[in-house]
Amino acid sequence: MKSIATTETTAYLRSNRGLLKIGGNDRLKFLNAITTSDVKALNPGSFQKSCILNPKGKILFEFNLMCFEDFLFLETDVQKIDSLVSFLVKYRMASQVTFENQSENINQWIVFNDDNIGDGFRFKSMLFPQSTSVFVNKRQSVEMESMRKLNLEDFERFRVCQGIPIYGKDIGEDTIIAEVPYFQDAISYTKGCYPGQEIIARLASRGGNVSKRLMGVEVMDTQGLKNKEVDVIYQGEVVGRLTSGTYIIEASNRYIGMGLIHRKAFEPGTIVELAHPDGEKVTGQIRSLSLHSSDTQKRGAPKLEVK
Repeated sequence: MKSIATTETTAYLRSNRGLLKIGGNDRLKFLNAITTSDVKALNPGSFQKSCILNPKGKILFEFNLMCFEDFLFLETDVQKIDSLVSFLVKYRMASQVTFENQSENINQWIVFNDDNIGDGFRFKSMLFPQSTSVFVNKRQSVEMESMRKLNLEDFERFRVCQGIPIYGKDIGEDTIIAEVPYFQDAISYTKGCYPGQEIIARLASRGGNVSKRLMGVEVMDTQGLKNKEVDVIYQGEVVGRLTSGTYIIEASNRYIGMGLIHRKAFEPGTIVELAHPDGEKVTGQIRSLSLHSSDTQKRGAPKLEVK
């Protein structure tokens, strides 16, 4: 087993993410009016997490924005690109904004330990430390194919330990953005109004008092939980459901699951039970998932390892 922080070049193809190219003179102003982040603060070479909400503060779309001199790249779930474009066109009205789906033309690779691999657009990765997101024409991806691959299981290990949700799996249209710690730096509390802003501001003024939160549950398991969705039980009551999970180190029995947990039990350190698939109940402990959280820093961030 080798840590990802080696001298070998390793890459992961994010085939489930698509790219939308946004141009036009009003692109920043237009997006700033409908998204949670301060898009007007973007400069060429910078990037942001961002979301579009409904009036109740629930997430309709999540994405990353990357700023270039004359356009923006918007990176999101490839299955959501068409519905996102339809939404943006509906709100465009007289704004000078253009949308061009680049998902069929460009691949996104996350590259570790080599700043020179890939002849394409490059950004510091928004997911992995010490890595670069490289956007290359699909015809040029042959060079990337020769690199050492990070497989899906390794990627999932880091995604879950970081608390990075998948829309439609871990979160959805009923999820309020304030319930997802990963998206807290996608919210600007100083910009002007946008859909859902009133709800988000009200929650912030009350100390972020949400009814549930995306949290982790750590448990010592004998391989029975892998790829299973299981209920989380606190004092005899179901308080959530794990929707993603992984073994922190391959071939170990230290399992971490992720799911939306009711506030009765979402404080780090709370002891809960999992309804194990074999019918038994397994004891677990609530923990934060972000590598930047105080809970994770005290415990020590799990290391991503690959074969």
